[in-house]
Amino acid sequence: SLGAQNAVGGGGRYDGLVEECGGNPQPAVGYAVGLERLILALEQQPESIFTMDNPAVYLAHFGGATKLVAVNIAYTLRAQGFWVEMDYLGRSLKAQMKAANKLNCSNVVLIGEDELAANVVKIRRMETGEETEIAMSEIGKELAKAREEQV
Repeated sequence: SLGAQNAVGGGGRYDGLVEECGGNPQPAVGYAVGLERLILALEQQPESIFTMDNPAVYLAHFGGATKLVAVNIAYTLRAQGFWVEMDYLGRSLKAQMKAANKLNCSNVVLIGEDELAANVVKIRRMETGEETEIAMSEIGKELAKAREEQV
């Protein structure tokens, strides 16, 4: 529907480019997005693809193994349709909680070393401050239940 110029983005391999510019041979890839075309394509969507105003969950972790688990949980929850945010910078728990609050997240999933050892997480409802400990395998179900309660 964008007409003859319908590409939104493009890219490829550019292995010889650095060498052509006088540098050492270097394998390379590149990609670019045309923001104006992307906006036009988004405007033509039949319904908004942005259904939530705020992230449903923020994954707070303590780094190391807890970060790896958080990344896996984020992947799983996103596949279930949740908007998930988490820390990638190695910030303190206090800084992560501030970030979750600033993003107006509904829930924070806390993953510490003790929780990891017990294969559980703590879910804090940001609105009430209520904290519940649940099995890691039940996170999606618990958040879906919380989402239904909010509607």
